Amino acid sequence: KARMWLVTTVLLVAWPHFLRVDRCAKGIELLASGTRPPPIMGIEPAVDASILSVETSTGASVGPDSMVYVGSPLTLTHNATNAMGFHTIFITSAGTLRDGEDCGEGGAQMVCTTCGAGWLRRATWTPTSPGRATLAVGAAELGLGTPAVTIASLAVTVEPNLGIESKFSGICV
Repeated sequence: KARMWLVTTVLLVAWPHFLRVDRCAKGIELLASGTRPPPIMGIEPAVDASILSVETSTGASVGPDSMVYVGSPLTLTHNATNAMGFHTIFITSAGTLRDGEDCGEGGAQMVCTTCGAGWLRRATWTPTSPGRATLAVGAAELGLGTPAVTIASLAVTVEPNLGIESKFSGICV
């Protein structure tokens, strides 16, 4: 039992690094996959949209296909009851994640618990150019056997910031 626990713990801690291999190929694949994520460490992650919430600086909720502004930071939250029980990764297809690192050559970035960020429950993302962007979270939970990986993603449209942002929502009106 102790050996299984040790192996599981090593895999759990290592799972974000599997996304970084080959210039972040799995991370990019995860962003592009939508509802059919690629296997990670030989297992298919579960998709659960409820584990990711996105808010503007005013606390307004950002939903799928919402329009947001260049330069207006958003908070991405992993909705776990205890973030300390997970190894978490946030990954975006474009823009800047605070304390993030480049993921591939197309402008994607990621930040994760075992990539130097410490325990994560939230990440701050700032869109830097107009267009479509995908925001995602992945979480591996330690348990008996193989770590369970759950992911969620949300696509938004980034609009130029023309100074007409709603004072109440931070979302493009």
